[in-house]
Amino acid sequence: MVLRSVPDGLRRELMRELRACLHVDASAPDPLAADHMALETEERVDRLLDQIEYIARTK
Repeated sequence: MVLRSVPDGLRRELMRELRACLHVDASAPDPLAADHMALETEERVDRLLDQIEYIARTK
């Protein structure tokens, strides 16, 4: 709801900053599995941000 009340330019900048700040650090006995889990989590959060931005623009 907050994003709907923000001008388009500011909303784009906010979303860009959120994406730039997104970093996931994971630990696991297998370093490759930890890297995979971190990447998968970052991708899911990125898709969630896409959905949030889409809803803010369309409603």
